[in-house]
Amino acid sequence: MTSSSRESVQASLFPFTVEVAVRGYEIDAYGHTKNSVYMNWLEHALWEIGRMPEFAKPFEGIQTVARNLKLEFVTETKLGDRLAITLWPRAAGNTSFTTGAEIRIIESDDAARRGAVAMKASIVQVCVRRGVGKVPFPEAARRHIPANDPGEVPPLRHSR
Repeated sequence: MTSSSRESVQASLFPFTVEVAVRGYEIDAYGHTKNSVYMNWLEHALWEIGRMPEFAKPFEGIQTVARNLKLEFVTETKLGDRLAITLWPRAAGNTSFTTGAEIRIIESDDAARRGAVAMKASIVQVCVRRGVGKVPFPEAARRHIPANDPGEVPPLRHSR
């Protein structure tokens, strides 16, 4: 597959974004979002992309398990903030793949916080099959992997 055809297929799905609002039960007594909530939001975004048939089909019969999670907390999120959780593929190995992630504040009562990055993440997931263990990263899913790692900043979405 040529680099340009890889990019055109990737452009149809990525970067992938879901939105969430910070809810009251996700904050602590000091008004800060609990750190574990950020991981829940990332997991929510991963499940949502996993529901898309064009992404899920190559992974039929395969589960993915987080092996490594790198989080960088940049700006706090607060009750009522609306957030965009963005995912994009970075690289794939033999049995694993790396996904980049960013959580950005898109709505806030404080106008100065709108557009701020709240968190950056890198997620390494391993492909496994029940009763077998690690299995190869599906060849059909490689079409979602860019020729060059776009890094820690979400790539721009290309039009179809």
